[in-house]
Amino acid sequence: MLLAASYMIAYIPVNFPSCWALDKLGLKWGVGIGVILTGIFGFLRGIFAANFIMVVICQIMCAIGQPFILNSFTKMASTWFPLSEKAIASGKRSVELQPNGAGFHADLGSTLSYAGRVDEAIAHIKQAIRLNPFPPFYYYQYLSRCYLQMGQYEDALAEYRKALQRAPDNPANHLSIAITYALLDREEEARASAAKALELNPNFSVSWYSKISKHKDQAFAKHVVDAMRKAGFPE
Repeated sequence: MLLAASYMIAYIPVNFPSCWALDKLGLKWGVGIGVILTGIFGFLRGIFAANFIMVVICQIMCAIGQPFILNSFTKMASTWFPLSEKAIASGKRSVELQPNGAGFHADLGSTLSYAGRVDEAIAHIKQAIRLNPFPPFYYYQYLSRCYLQMGQYEDALAEYRKALQRAPDNPANHLSIAITYALLDREEEARASAAKALELNPNFSVSWYSKISKHKDQAFAKHVVDAMRKAGFPE
């Protein structure tokens, strides 16, 4: 029992110095410490298997080495993966832990859409709408954005209208509808919606959108910018 519990007992005090080593010394040295400790003392534990005291000592040293390896996964993800992939990984883990959490599905769907993984995004956003009997307006905004990315502008407009019904004074709804009308070549309606959006938020502009856009697909972002110009938004 003591041998089995040694890993859990050792993890608590060793967790902090192992995180420090991984952060300050880097993955190579941090993981190296863990590999050396677990490798050498794991081997010695087999050599001294007949000596209980030596087995306990070797087991404790292996347990001390374990946090250096386990804690490296977070550091590896933060160092090697782009921000969007970190967000997707976190979102997927949230959905795994709370499969009936509508908000988790919606947020993951939104993140996936910005990363260009539109089909996956739609599946999660629709699941969020199914799970929440009174979905907030931005669930429909997320879904509309996916349809825009796919070039399904009529479907996008239908979903944006649902968002507008739930939040008629939200400036982002009028902005998005103006963009969609522009993409549908319905210029008069696009300019009317743009005027309403600017009335609610005078800060909307082409340069503003260019700065805050999170889309990985720059071609789509440019498409939106062109539609904003067409709808009459200022530079």
